[in-house]
Amino acid sequence: MYGFGDDEKPAHDSLEAAKLTSPTPKRLRVEDIKRVYRHDKKKLDRIEELLWMRKEIERARRVDDFKEFVEEEKEKEREQRRRA
Repeated sequence: MYGFGDDEKPAHDSLEAAKLTSPTPKRLRVEDIKRVYRHDKKKLDRIEELLWMRKEIERARRVDDFKEFVEEEKEKEREQRRRA
């Protein structure tokens, strides 16, 4: 179980919780994890924070990719103007 700093060898109770909550044995969903920790506010808040961080990181990567794309297009336009 990897994700946001998890260990290569997860704790036994984490594996048991995953086995109990997942409707499909090979696929653990976020909703399953939230259901397990719904009574532990601190852990549930941390899960929500990590999910938010993941979305923000994905958004930032898209913005960076777009900025690079725009800069490349501007450079292509400059080259075309120089040649003309």
